[in-house]
Amino acid sequence: MGWSRPEYAQLAALIAEQTGLTFPPSRQADLEHALGEVLDDATSKEQLRELLAGETAARDELIARLTIGESYFFRDPGQFRLLREEILPGIAAARGDAPIRLWSAGCASGEEAYSLAIIAEQLGLGRRTTVLGTDLSRMRLAAARKAIYSQWALRGMDDETIGRYFTRAGNRYVLRPKFREAVDFRYLNLAEDRYPSLTAGIWGFDVILCRNVLIYFDSQTVARVAQRLIDSLSEDGWLMLGASDPAISELAECDVVLTHAGLVYRRRRAGRRAGGTPASGDADVLDREAYLPGELEEVTHPGGGWLDHPDNTHAVPEVAETGDGELEPSFAPPSDGPSPGEESVEVDDARARVAAITCVDVPDELLAAYAARDYARAAAIAERQLGVADTADVRVLHVRALANMSDLAAAGRASAAALERHPHSAELLYLHALLLFESGNPRDAAAAARRALYLDRSLVVAHVALARALRRMGDLSGARRALRNAASLLRDRPADDIVPASDGETVGRLRTNVEAQIRLLAGAA
Repeated sequence: MGWSRPEYAQLAALIAEQTGLTFPPSRQADLEHALGEVLDDATSKEQLRELLAGETAARDELIARLTIGESYFFRDPGQFRLLREEILPGIAAARGDAPIRLWSAGCASGEEAYSLAIIAEQLGLGRRTTVLGTDLSRMRLAAARKAIYSQWALRGMDDETIGRYFTRAGNRYVLRPKFREAVDFRYLNLAEDRYPSLTAGIWGFDVILCRNVLIYFDSQTVARVAQRLIDSLSEDGWLMLGASDPAISELAECDVVLTHAGLVYRRRRAGRRAGGTPASGDADVLDREAYLPGELEEVTHPGGGWLDHPDNTHAVPEVAETGDGELEPSFAPPSDGPSPGEESVEVDDARARVAAITCVDVPDELLAAYAARDYARAAAIAERQLGVADTADVRVLHVRALANMSDLAAAGRASAAALERHPHSAELLYLHALLLFESGNPRDAAAAARRALYLDRSLVVAHVALARALRRMGDLSGARRALRNAASLLRDRPADDIVPASDGETVGRLRTNVEAQIRLLAGAA
């Protein structure tokens, strides 16, 4: 069929350009219906164009109307059986007591993410498992955080299981707090180039479920998203797609594993033949070193000279606040960089993306490798450079490169060594907080983030990291306060500026994300 009105074709092209969503003839009627609903509320088509072109919550909600948000618990039982019986037990056996990280990408209203949390609890892995759920619809994320469902969303569970994990409230079912608190929900548009990212906490996952999401993208966007998902896996992680999603073996560098639940994808590894092996016969599941919480604990209080405070090994002064608990706005301006033409575009891009604000102590070779996302080379160059000149800037890039390779163990060791040499680096303390959080230690992560803020209270990403840790600990008021501090620091900055220490995040995007998280926390109160 063709478009019923010419403007629909123009709007479809604009949506594809902005989001990667594609609308073949079979989906054109769906698009016209969704746009028809939106046009009823819009005063003009031109305003709709402006809405689509901007980075706003309203734009995200419009795009969400164009995707199917309906889901239910334990959808596709075969894949969940594979997770329960083979993949998760294999990871747990190979990893000792180290944390297990799971991601529901395109989580809608949370059913899939909570299903992962329930399985982890059933296997006795609940205390060491973290679950992330992301979606491009803030409305759906708010519903996911509330975790209140109809019986239709529970149609994949029997009555006994429902009674074990839910309490009934009229004709609705409320997930028990233990499982609501086990999942962290965040905004993310998978079509955007924002991951893998240590700053965003999207990296090094042992299992990623991204089911029935790629069907909405054009082929070029599918290839980009698929590669980023593969790159966000741990060294031996698993990516599971939906039955309707296109195969990605020809689009991304990955190994394909044939299982009783269909195709599953993994990072490509030297010595593992293309096509992989059946999951039940794969003796190679997650043989990397365990990353133990205590590995970083020792450096949290490294001893003499720590912050030049007599009691600093046990307590660090709080960040200065106003009477109502908010920080006074104070965003340090970036230092003057090199003059135009002195460096390549790649190096300039790296200087914008990397953690240090000035990066004066980082060789161009390292910056160029990092900008090209050749993290293995960047890590090797950083290690070599540390033998010549041990600077905090090089240490920061070394930790980031290892983390972006999804090697949590190596990143943890590098962070510990870096803090021993540079205990007063706010950047390193911030990265330390992220690693502690990802290793399952939100309390220590909050302490490290506070120490980073004691050194530099304008470090916006440290406020965000503190909020994430406090939210995981159940301190919602503290998390909201930390996010409000971040929002205050971002408020008057140009939207296109790069946020220091954010690995390339713009002020506008981070501000939108922070404001969305504040609204989500307000709804959870």
